[in-house]
Amino acid sequence: MRISKISCRNFRNITRAEIEPVATLNVFIGSNAQGKTNILESIYMFVAGRSFRTTKKEDLIKFSSDSTEVNLELIKKNITYQLYLHIDENTKTLTIDGVNRKRISDLLGYLNIVSFFPHDLSLVSGSPRMRREFIDLEISQVVPAYYKLCQNYNRVLKQRNLILKNASSQSFSRSMLSSFDDQMIDLGSRIIQKRLEMLYKLSILAKLSHRQLTDAQENLTMKYVSNIGIEESLSQAHKMSKDQITDLYAKKVQQVQEKERYRKTSLAGPHLDDISFFINNYDVRRFGSQGQQRTTVLALKLAELQFMKSETGDMPILVLDDVLSELDRKRQTMLLETAAGQAQTFVATTDISLLVADIRQKSTIYVVENGVITKQ
Repeated sequence: MRISKISCRNFRNITRAEIEPVATLNVFIGSNAQGKTNILESIYMFVAGRSFRTTKKEDLIKFSSDSTEVNLELIKKNITYQLYLHIDENTKTLTIDGVNRKRISDLLGYLNIVSFFPHDLSLVSGSPRMRREFIDLEISQVVPAYYKLCQNYNRVLKQRNLILKNASSQSFSRSMLSSFDDQMIDLGSRIIQKRLEMLYKLSILAKLSHRQLTDAQENLTMKYVSNIGIEESLSQAHKMSKDQITDLYAKKVQQVQEKERYRKTSLAGPHLDDISFFINNYDVRRFGSQGQQRTTVLALKLAELQFMKSETGDMPILVLDDVLSELDRKRQTMLLETAAGQAQTFVATTDISLLVADIRQKSTIYVVENGVITKQ
């Protein structure tokens, strides 16, 4: 899989740009606020039709313009796809090979990306929501139907929470929730089952990458922290059937009935789950150093590359935004050398000297200044 052409018009501070990236390493260098991250963002828009930086469409449109458009030419298994997004303040329009698509989620499955942004460095230490979003996007890229599953679950959850919120203590009746209980448990059980399967595979690959990064001095393991009471390790939990998960879920819903009534929100399900990381059996979030936390994140990113390749048969595209300065030479080199020759890579950095000399020589360099991109 590789991108053969990127075209932008009025995208953030880029008036117009057209790039034909190489299949290996593409480096965008420039001072802060010049537009190098905007190029990466324009690529990322084709993962699921949204930015990694904002939820506001107007933020993507160049000042004094009323719309923006981005074109991507993607070669995948020797087939060329034309992906096009047009965005104005009110709408997003998507076409794939010239055919209009009603749902932006139709993009899922075309372009697979492993991204590494500065905020990802807090993946281990950050909020559980961040880790849930990481899992769900990872699965959605290789199993597009999973994205719809999550949408349906969130819709049912929202309706259920609305009933809980609006029901007074005097008029509350459990029967009001019964139809939503069944839907929530069914959809939520399928989400949990898929997460367990994915995390088990990812944990094996992350463990191997982590041992390389630490010269086999540390052992990384992962655990799915379930709100419904799954206590088994991933090596056992990933074998659980949907019926087994459903039984646990239903029991949990029964247990929290009274708490839900008074707290007026749903207290059982995958929307409350988390992932824990352990190095030599110590919780990395609680006891790991900043270096160990970052090494864990890097191991995850390296594992993502191999996981997507094993699931889709194609190496995904790697997008790195200003993270090289946060990694020491060894970790930076391992990341780029793992991708070299396998994954088409896009790097944004303020300092080209951050790249080790032999990798720099293999790179195609683009200078970005005030939204203008020039191939060096």
